[in-house]
Amino acid sequence: MAVKKEKTADVSKTSKAILDKIFRLSSEIHKINDIDILLDKILKEARRFTGAEGGTVFLAEEGKLKIKNVQNDSLFKENPANRYHYIGKELKIDCSSIAGYAAGMPESVR
Repeated sequence: MAVKKEKTADVSKTSKAILDKIFRLSSEIHKINDIDILLDKILKEARRFTGAEGGTVFLAEEGKLKIKNVQNDSLFKENPANRYHYIGKELKIDCSSIAGYAAGMPESVR
């Protein structure tokens, strides 16, 4: 019984820490007026939260996905400015890419 209480307490502490981080991030985000800085911050924090090596923010426009922000710890390790080569690139919303496929689906893709 004591072990179960410890696990429950640990989960509660973890949940509280996560919620605290989300509230703090929400407060920081509300102060950002530049969309590019905002997307960069959101992507960076989402990657930190999930432990992702990289991530991309797409904007759906006129039946296409346009890359608005991209980050990758391995790909851009030597030259972080290389990420700007991808900004503005487009993908079709169709089955030719995972992102395009997911964007075209009415439900979440797993």
